[in-house]
Formats: sequence, structure tokens, C-alpha cells
Amino acid sequence: MRAGAGAVARGGEVEEERALGDLPVGGGEGDQVHPVEFVSDVAPGVVGGVLDHAEQLSPGSVVGQRREATSVGSVLSERLLFLRSFLAHPARVGAVLPTSAQAVSDMLDLADLGSASLVVELGPGTGSHTGRILERLGPDARLVAFEIDPSLAALLRARLTDPRLRVVEGSAEHVERELEGERPQVVVSALPFTSLPGDLGAQILASVARVLASGGALLVLQYSPLIASGLRQLFRRVERRVTLLNVPPAFLYVCRDPR
Repeated sequence: MRAGAGAVARGGEVEEERALGDLPVGGGEGDQVHPVEFVSDVAPGVVGGVLDHAEQLSPGSVVGQRREATSVGSVLSERLLFLRSFLAHPARVGAVLPTSAQAVSDMLDLADLGSASLVVELGPGTGSHTGRILERLGPDARLVAFEIDPSLAALLRARLTDPRLRVVEGSAEHVERELEGERPQVVVSALPFTSLPGDLGAQILASVARVLASGGALLVLQYSPLIASGLRQLFRRVERRVTLLNVPPAFLYVCRDPR
């Protein structure tokens, strides 16, 4: 990455910092900001939109109506499960709704998943990132997902039967032990590091820095910029971008070159 506009070089380190007001509508170099409409996972009018579409179907389109009803039911069930997990452990989950499709796409664009042989995901939740990661992986690649909530881990296994996926029901702090010496090229995390109890967040990040393969990347999605200083302590190169199409807006970080 070159140190250009919006980048600061410090003692051989390169950090790219962009505030909300600095992001150009329509995207700058590597940025994608879409302030007009909400999409997919967090669309507040998803139910109303489906019902409006159902009214446009012909009276004989029973199959179409059933599919729409099934889709709405699935979305609502997923939201309720995610909300229940949040209410039970708000500091551990960190958000009331799953990440938006646009935020997921913007985040995964920050690394070359197609060339990775091993990817680790921390805190997959209902799988908003997981399915998209699998879509980008090669046929022989593997994805190891750490989910501490038993209900969400079970949902993930039921929804995604891809043989490349391994769901570990447990804390991300055990990533080194579970990998048994393997080193992932990409680690993807939506864990709410700044709200985890004690120094758990710092421990997990330090473990990731130790296991990351040479030339690898850690992708982090947060709802607060407070994590930035902690990331810079562990990685020499930290870039930040912002996705407005999420509730709340998401801060996306890509971290390389562990210290």
C-alpha cells in the first residue's frame, strides 16, 4: 500500500485513516460508501417489502406466495435468535442485528480470499459473513468458524453443510489450540472486542497475531473506532474504512504484518 492522501507514515509503518466526513460518495480509492438505501440483512422494511410484492402476484401464484412467506419466516426467525443471543450476552454479541450484506461485502473485499487455503472466522453469529466467505474460497480451501453461543453454532451447522466449513463451538481465545500449528492466510472477525470482559479482547487479538500466516490479513468489523489503537500495537499496517449501510455504521479494519 502506498502512503498517499489520507495515509500517515510513522517509522516504517503505514496507516490509512479515513473519517466519515472524508469518505467520498460513490467511493474513492478502494472505498465503497452507499448512503442512499439499506440492503439485505438489516433492511428495516423487509417485511413490508415482501408483503407489497406478494400483493402484485396473480391470484394463482400460490407457490410464489408460499415462498415469500417462507422467506419472511426464515428472516424473522434468524433475527429473533440473534436478538435473543444479544439479550442474553450483550457484551459478547455486540449488536442487535446481523451485519448488513453491503458491510460484509466491503469487509471481505479487503483481502484475497480466493487464494487462501485456510481462513478463520471469529464470531460468525447467524452466518452473515460465513456464507459469503465460502462463496469466495477455492474448492480445496477450509474455513474454521469459532462460535461460543450453542444455539448460533447449531444454526450455522444446519444452514451451511459445506464440507469446507468446520464450526468450533467455543471461545475464540482458543484459536491457537484448535489450529494445532496451522496458520491461516485470512482471519475474519466481527467480535465486539472493546466490550468483551477484562482483557479477553486483547488476548484474542494477540493470539490471532501469533497464528496469522506470513503475508496474511486480519479483517475486523467494529461499531466503534476505539479498537484502532489496540490494533496498531499488534500490527505494523492498519487500514480503516467505513460502511454507512449498516445499523449502526460499521468500521472496517484490515491489519497486516504482526509485530
